Amino acid sequence: MTTLTVTATQGGLGASQGMALRVFVLTGAKPVASQTGGVNSTNFATTTTNFTASITTTQTGSRVYGAISHSPQSTDSGAAATTIADNINDSVNGEEYVTYKATSVTGTPGATTLGITLSGTAAGGPLAMAEILTSGTLAEDASGPAAVSVLGSGSTLTVTTASFSPPAGSLLVALVPSNGGASQVTMTVTDNLGTHLNWHEQVKTNVAGNDYAGVWIADVPGAAPAGLLPQQEHRRVPLYVPHHHHPQPAYTR
Repeated sequence: MTTLTVTATQGGLGASQGMALRVFVLTGAKPVASQTGGVNSTNFATTTTNFTASITTTQTGSRVYGAISHSPQSTDSGAAATTIADNINDSVNGEEYVTYKATSVTGTPGATTLGITLSGTAAGGPLAMAEILTSGTLAEDASGPAAVSVLGSGSTLTVTTASFSPPAGSLLVALVPSNGGASQVTMTVTDNLGTHLNWHEQVKTNVAGNDYAGVWIADVPGAAPAGLLPQQEHRRVPLYVPHHHHPQPAYTR
């Protein structure tokens, strides 16, 4: 697999905005077209110190991944059965960008509560999470890049991961928490490949006048068939078999 970078781009924003991006590389996951697990999108419009919500998982061995954005800044802790991956403090904009996952894969499917708790000032903001289904044994590959974040101003902001090389046939899960503005925040996720991966916004929360949180997924192409040369990936070239020459019988009187 060629090395790639992943880029998230905000839209619909005013000045002084920020965002974060974390990409997990999962092996043993079902492809995008078969990712029909549970999701939750919640916007905490009123102040709260309990950013948790229920999600109904559907498959043993799956795992839930999510993103939260809230203001003002606070020291966050993972709620029960939740592990925080990133807790990024945006002191410029007074925001906190959080990515998280279920502490372990799903045991018995059903309703479970995940999220974070705040030890600081009460806050409001969006939460989005999605269950990632497995086709075998779900695992996080070490090729996943570190989280990245950006602060700035203007109507559009972009953040890009470092280069990484995911295994063929893996699934990319991009978690995007973002600051917001007066209008509705939109998000796009893409990559640097000539033919982009099939990025899909699995779940989002982006109420107008609030922040954005979303989970995006994309399939990494599978490997070429074994034994084929690069120029033979799309067609098999038949071998040339020469005709056998049969000598004529000798002329006799």
